[in-house]
Amino acid sequence: MDNDKKSRFFRQIDEIYAAINSLEKQVHFFTEENPCGDCISCCNTSITIPVTSLDLDYIENRTNNKNYREANFIDFLMKKKPGANCPNFDPNLPGCSIYTSRPIVCRTFGYAPESIASITGEYCCYYKKSNPLWQEMEKWVIKFGLLRLEYYKHFMDTINPKTPSDYIYLAQIYTQNGNIEKAMELYEKVEKIFVDGKNQRMILITRAKKFEAAGDTESAAQAYRKLLALLPTDVKSIMNLVFLEYSLGRHDSSLQYCKEALKYIQTGLLYYTMGLCYFAKEDFKKAIESNDNALSFENRSQSSQSLKMSILSNKAICLERLGRYDESISIFEKVIEMDANNAFAHLSLAINLEKTGKSDQAEKHFKKACEINPQLKTLTLKT
Repeated sequence: MDNDKKSRFFRQIDEIYAAINSLEKQVHFFTEENPCGDCISCCNTSITIPVTSLDLDYIENRTNNKNYREANFIDFLMKKKPGANCPNFDPNLPGCSIYTSRPIVCRTFGYAPESIASITGEYCCYYKKSNPLWQEMEKWVIKFGLLRLEYYKHFMDTINPKTPSDYIYLAQIYTQNGNIEKAMELYEKVEKIFVDGKNQRMILITRAKKFEAAGDTESAAQAYRKLLALLPTDVKSIMNLVFLEYSLGRHDSSLQYCKEALKYIQTGLLYYTMGLCYFAKEDFKKAIESNDNALSFENRSQSSQSLKMSILSNKAICLERLGRYDESISIFEKVIEMDANNAFAHLSLAINLEKTGKSDQAEKHFKKACEINPQLKTLTLKT
């Protein structure tokens, strides 16, 4: 049964890789030339390669290449040094001996956040190139990340951690399941691996994740700041600091990291967070501008309805604070079309309607909000 389940995961990986290959061909068509050319920096530098059991199981299942050496590959991932070639790199080709089955990170350098976060300009210039299909590529990288998490959830009890990323993924899943003790045990194990390997970047990432799992947000933020002192262009760390600083109420700092992250990656969530920061600072015009930018990204993507509703709601509240009640009403009506049981939207709409003298309509939406959330009955529209 497990083999059947794994086969289904592998088939989904095949579909994702086929889509990535198709996009890559289009990217090369749009660029003057293949930015990589004969460059092999990805194969012989000390950059982080987030390979996990899923990648290794897939390679083992799909390749008959005798040059594939799992033990050496794992050792390379854990203790790589500058100039050390990946054991799957064949100088006689020259090139990758498992090219058709290579991990996703090797397929997407220069395209998506996980790639950019793992490199600096010192190692690779691909991500600096103009890429008209970058957002399309990002969708497939995100889809693969979700698939990998599902793989770990299915096989969590049987996975024998092989790489540092294995420990981190399993620890994150245990954290989600509320088993903090087990998560801490895994983080401590992987931290020891990284200390032995003298990989300062991964030591800091592991400590940050461990602090996050323990609810120590301040210490997690400090770990990410130390990492940025080491690697100023580590986008994942910048983005983590965006959300950690916001959760700590340090809105100016969160905005600073937002602007830094936007140099490398633009997402609706980043712009939405900027909007929240500006709202907290009562700069409602900039908050509206940030939310408009967020919506422009989310309307082009297959994001969740919940994020779109949050962006719309934040914009509507900003419009209300500026006295632009009719515009705010229009947006909250749109949110209710998306989710008829959104108590916050009904309540906010009622408040705006009351302010414009439409008391009967306001009372109707206030009653609906109270039906959805009885705790709201303690409130009154007559303030």
